[in-house]
Amino acid sequence: MTLRKHWKPLVWLLVILGFSTVLPINVGRPNFFGSFTLCSFAPVATIGMFILALTVYAFINERKRLLYGNVALLLLIVGFTGFWVYDAKFPMDSIEMKITNLRFWIGEEPHWTDGKPANTSSIIFDVELYNPTNLDIPAFYSENNVFWLNDKLVGSYVTMNIEITLQVPLKAHATVTNTWLHVVFEQSYADPVVWALLLSKNFTFTISGILVVRYYYAPSSLDEFERRQYSFVWASKPYSVSYTYME
Repeated sequence: MTLRKHWKPLVWLLVILGFSTVLPINVGRPNFFGSFTLCSFAPVATIGMFILALTVYAFINERKRLLYGNVALLLLIVGFTGFWVYDAKFPMDSIEMKITNLRFWIGEEPHWTDGKPANTSSIIFDVELYNPTNLDIPAFYSENNVFWLNDKLVGSYVTMNIEITLQVPLKAHATVTNTWLHVVFEQSYADPVVWALLLSKNFTFTISGILVVRYYYAPSSLDEFERRQYSFVWASKPYSVSYTYME
């Protein structure tokens, strides 16, 4: 049989593929441990590859007990994968989002350090989330938020209050709105291109990030960022939504 002649390269290939799933390459979604790796299904995919390699070894060498045990583990992983896709990935990926009710202001107001008048601008907006599926989606947070004006990535020279959160499950076919999300610019800190876009009062505002369902095993006394070190990610969804403002 061809498999009996070439089983060793196949086993090594499966082992290499297993290790490749945890390479630190950002594919847009965190894995179950919250890290960004080549495969967002790690470490389940990692373990699956190793078990598959061991299954090939057991089959070729007629290690029946080892073979049956590995087949049972593979079936368990397949069953878990099917449940996870149905219960977590499908409903999370189905979330529909849009920016609504964007308000824009530009003018003078006291600087936060010395109280002197400073050229300032603010964008205040709501984000609407809709669950079109028949399944409830657990509570989630937005992480790694960034935004653009037109195609200009806005950096750290603004004050941001952008936390798209849902602290209760998003029910099937329900719509919720996160209100009063805002960013504040000061001309003295802003990129000249960004400030010129604000002065034009004609721009496309885009926000992107990742919606993440996390389950925690840390004390509730820790703050959100500290608790993330003691959590695992059940589901996630990269998102990007835009709104064109014109006066």
